[in-house]
Amino acid sequence: MKLCETCKHWNTSELSYYIGTGRCEAVRMFFESTQWNKEKGDREFRPEFSHVKAFTQDGSDYVAWLYTKPDFGCVMHEKKP
Repeated sequence: MKLCETCKHWNTSELSYYIGTGRCEAVRMFFESTQWNKEKGDREFRPEFSHVKAFTQDGSDYVAWLYTKPDFGCVMHEKKP
């Protein structure tokens, strides 16, 4: 399993107070990754986010992050350079 601690999307630089977690920057906010389709009367994914497989959403659509521990596994893993 590919883990967050070896992933280029895992950011720990500003999270020292979150007890050893990191923020996943591969996961995007659902509201920012979609747009309204008038013809369908529903939301659809914006083309630039079609590759993203996981999303966050809070009650206000203002900001949401996914915090993980180093040993969390993910299919969007990309090895750090």
